[in-house]
Amino acid sequence: MKIVTIEGYGYDSNVYLIVENDTVLLIDSGTGYYTPSILEEIRKHTSPENISSIILTHRHFDHSGGSTDISKIAGCDIFIHEKGINSLVIGDPVTTCAKNFRAKMFPVKAKPLGDTFEMEENIFKIIHTPGHTSDSVSIYHEESGSLISGDTVFASGGIGRWDLPTGNAADLSESLKKLEELDVKHLYPGHGDTCNNNCNDAIKSAEEMIQSMEHSTIIIKKQKDHADSKK
Repeated sequence: MKIVTIEGYGYDSNVYLIVENDTVLLIDSGTGYYTPSILEEIRKHTSPENISSIILTHRHFDHSGGSTDISKIAGCDIFIHEKGINSLVIGDPVTTCAKNFRAKMFPVKAKPLGDTFEMEENIFKIIHTPGHTSDSVSIYHEESGSLISGDTVFASGGIGRWDLPTGNAADLSESLKKLEELDVKHLYPGHGDTCNNNCNDAIKSAEEMIQSMEHSTIIIKKQKDHADSKK
């Protein structure tokens, strides 16, 4: 099995190509603005027609906007966590954040992901990691220790925003705790560089970061409540 990284163009997410013989799985699709360039990169490794499925790590436009066009070329299905399906089907500009990009979100026909996804002899665990969005998933291949994390955690130890629609800081903290339990040798995030060394350290740093932020928020709230009580 080979994982090919197609680095995001502009605001696009990274796109990942998982290749096993002539079977190909695509993870995320970018906005759609740069689909010709993405297809050109794919052709360096395989034919786009070999793409058997597209998995979206979450509903945001920078990850999902190009999925329909690529799926039409490949003749394949698109999969996402069930909590993200309705947003894609109706092309909701708010929860997909297309509005933030001043873009139109065209409807996407998607199917729900299960707990696992099989590709030839490879089995991927689909881990629900809400926080950045309610439908965020991370995709884990235990045999190789490869984790495709979407915008839940980045190779730098950073974390995705939780202040956008359906985001939640407490959920993100719990999701990072889930990922800390994995043996991650290779980390493939939704944006930025990948990681091939000490990847669990990056996840731990991310979890500590959000714990610190949550602690600071609690202190600020208590201080505000105390000040309000004296008015």
